[in-house]
Amino acid sequence: MNNKCIATALEFILDATDSMSTIVKIEKAKQLIPHQFIRTYHTNDVLINMNSAAKYVYIFLDGKATVRGSLNRNDGVISNIEPIEILGLFELVTNEPHYTAFVMAEEKSLVFRIPSSLFREIVQENGKICYCVLSIFAKTAGRTMQEAATKRLLESIDIIGYYLYTQANKDRPYICPYTREDLAKILNINLRTLYRYLESMKKENLITSIRGKLVITDQHFALLHKRYSSMTI
Repeated sequence: MNNKCIATALEFILDATDSMSTIVKIEKAKQLIPHQFIRTYHTNDVLINMNSAAKYVYIFLDGKATVRGSLNRNDGVISNIEPIEILGLFELVTNEPHYTAFVMAEEKSLVFRIPSSLFREIVQENGKICYCVLSIFAKTAGRTMQEAATKRLLESIDIIGYYLYTQANKDRPYICPYTREDLAKILNINLRTLYRYLESMKKENLITSIRGKLVITDQHFALLHKRYSSMTI
């Protein structure tokens, strides 16, 4: 009986073609959801811990939360969460056994928490829910990547730029010996973000690329020096 109620509630909540307002949807859905599947979180409560086992999928029904790379209140925000969004979906779709980020409530929040195995079973059996879930996944993934890349580009400490500046400080022209993939791993930066940042640096004439290698000449170094010479990490 619970499974049928959960499937009905999911279909009702996730149907984007329904013109009913989100608030009304949530109120009606709460009448369908078994009480043990509803979770309430308060400001600064952690909904999801990075690296913990991905046992649940969370349908975010009400409130505000943030996806974070760390629990430091002054740093680490990757993206913002508002209703209606599915948390833990990335891990489920990619068969990732552990959550890949923290999620923290920014205000009192209401969540529909479903065991991942049950959620997968319902999605596989219900074509309409499957379509809704995949649509939400595509939108969320695109937005999260854009927000993460934009935030990194706007940070005051340019990790990539500072690293290349310190390397070029030894000798010039400096030719980076690493591939883009290796550089991303060394600096612990998303590869997509790395490419975006390098393109931004090229436009500012801070670096150039010759035969696929990152190169810093005296001219580039002079501009890097102006930006990073007073910076210490």
